[in-house]
Amino acid sequence: MHWHWQNLNERPGDRDRATGSALKHGRAWWRFDSIAYRVEWSFGGPDFGAQLSFDSSELHIGGHLCLVFASLYWSVSGKALAWLFKLIGRDWDACKARAERETALGRHRYAHEFCARRFGFRVHSGALWWDCGADDSSRSTDPWWRHGAWHPLDTVLGRSRHSSELIEERAVKIPLPEGAYDAVAKLERCAWKRARWPFARVVLRVSIDVPKGIPVPGKGENSYDCGPDATYGLSCSARTVEQGIGEYVASVLRDRRRRGAACDYAERAA
Repeated sequence: MHWHWQNLNERPGDRDRATGSALKHGRAWWRFDSIAYRVEWSFGGPDFGAQLSFDSSELHIGGHLCLVFASLYWSVSGKALAWLFKLIGRDWDACKARAERETALGRHRYAHEFCARRFGFRVHSGALWWDCGADDSSRSTDPWWRHGAWHPLDTVLGRSRHSSELIEERAVKIPLPEGAYDAVAKLERCAWKRARWPFARVVLRVSIDVPKGIPVPGKGENSYDCGPDATYGLSCSARTVEQGIGEYVASVLRDRRRRGAACDYAERAA
């Protein structure tokens, strides 16, 4: 058995690691030979909702319960769950056979579309969201009741329309302890305006693109993200390109520290 946990309770001024109480926000993993458990808890968020999801292609079952100011997320995954998906007819072989039947009828489908399903609702970001047997591939032909969202402000004031104005674009260097990385940075003025509201929300935003990527360790939450990874860009609110570069450097160093790597981590995926 392997067990580890992580403190996610960051306080103002934290950069390398969270210094708040892990009882407020954290997560933990328990890994056995054929099954893994994960749980994450958080207090202080305004979300409300509940969801149950499963994916036989990853042999994964998860869910969450979010009450106002308290949230709990959990998941179970591993080959020990194979019998359960086979019992309910959602194993990979059954999903592949169903996809082949649908394709033969002229409705091109992939096996993974039948493997994943979500049920639940949630209220956040000023909207009500719902899933009723939705899969990972949204289609315009899906009925509204299967997967959707309702934004009250859009109904009353009209949808928010986005516009942007490029202020500056130039090649830059992203300085990390192991060396500098070539990148392109853009400074834009972004605005969001509703048709039936006289005021617009205006934000200065910096977008940075690093074509070759900056190495970071994988999250280590699943079998496919335990190795080397990379981050290829960042977009954040900033008044200058230099401020955006500082935010990017801080983000990379923070991810490396969180995932147990040295600040000069430079390993790349094969």
